[in-house]
Amino acid sequence: MAAPPAPGDDVYIGSSADTGNLTVNEDVTIAIHSLTMGAKTGKNGNATTLTVIPNAILTVNNTISLGANTTINGAGTLIANGAISGGGAISASSGLLNLSGNGSIAGGGAVLSIGTSVPSTLELNLSGGITTGAITINNANQTLEIGPQGLVTITAAEKISNGTLQMAGGTLIESSGIVLGTGNTGGTLTGSGIVHAAVSKAGGGSNVIKAAGGTLDLTGAIGSGPALEDRWQCDRKYAYSDQQRQPDVGDWACGRADHPGGREHRVGHDSARRRHPDRYVWDRRRQRRDLSRQRHGYRRAVGKRYDQGQRRRARPRQ
Repeated sequence: MAAPPAPGDDVYIGSSADTGNLTVNEDVTIAIHSLTMGAKTGKNGNATTLTVIPNAILTVNNTISLGANTTINGAGTLIANGAISGGGAISASSGLLNLSGNGSIAGGGAVLSIGTSVPSTLELNLSGGITTGAITINNANQTLEIGPQGLVTITAAEKISNGTLQMAGGTLIESSGIVLGTGNTGGTLTGSGIVHAAVSKAGGGSNVIKAAGGTLDLTGAIGSGPALEDRWQCDRKYAYSDQQRQPDVGDWACGRADHPGGREHRVGHDSARRRHPDRYVWDRRRQRRDLSRQRHGYRRAVGKRYDQGQRRRARPRQ
């Protein structure tokens, strides 16, 4: 059996003949200097695949070059400390594939994807930045995660239906916007970090925006067309301002988890706000009293909610 590559080795994976597909499993923890993958592009269209096995860690301290018909997939960890170039693909196909390190992916480079046969997560955590086209997320088994060191720029509109966009402390830049849901299916945007994107809703499905593990900072416009969100949640600190007003989607507020019951809160549409403006006023002096009033159309949350106009507001104790 040949010895595994050493940290100073330059590794080439590929075939020089048009004889069939080539797959290499990486099932140990190793470090190498550089990685080049190629495939003989003959009449059979052969492919070269490097599959990272769960719990394995492959560290590449210099560049990774992916030729045509080449793929890195699996569910382990790939630490790339140099640029990843070429026209291959990187796919999370059987669990969590963690792409981390000091490296980068420039626009027009590797195609990023997530499998659908089993729950799979592609974690992008390259501190050098990633520029990519839209990543398909249309299955409940698909999760795209932006890691704490991740700086990801998506150059086309990102559409999320059934699946999840998980922010884990990083930054996402999406100039074309994020669309949640399609048809009768919804999408989920959750976690903590910064999202520089307008977020809108398509179709009639149930969508979720949830701040978890910290602050989820949405810097773009929220909503277009019908009301964007069916549910807003906060898990820690302030995920949004006390009141965030969007004329076309209604007034939405998000409470604080360090207040009792402050994990979920929705305030209604503009029409209800105009009829009953007092029910949408943040009053810090009375918040504790309001928190204890679960009747009269209130939800146990920081802030207030008018329940379908069927009950009168309880008069607070003076």
